Amino acid sequence: MKRAGIHMDRQMPPEPEEKKSKTRLKKEMIELQKLGERLIELPNPYLKKIGLPQELLETVLFAKEVRTHGARRRQKQRIGVLMREADPAHIQKMLDEFGQARRAHAPLKTEFDD
Repeated sequence: MKRAGIHMDRQMPPEPEEKKSKTRLKKEMIELQKLGERLIELPNPYLKKIGLPQELLETVLFAKEVRTHGARRRQKQRIGVLMREADPAHIQKMLDEFGQARRAHAPLKTEFDD
């Protein structure tokens, strides 16, 4: 059907997906960085067997060796960038499993322990 020189049989273009605000994107990146920073606290043998991307694994292992504040901060930022390409759900699952295993092997404290 033609109406005022416009073809009505064409479909309307799909509406673009809702764009995330800059603030929302930044919050997501910060959360990924925090998740990645938790990897620094894990023992090296566990890190090597949880299936991290090679570059992320190398960066985390190097961050564990860095002692100066500025260099360590930069390594944490680098981990945050690499986390964007990793599977955060898998990493969170591995961190949770490590925490559960650690709690299972920790001695129980009683009210008599000081």
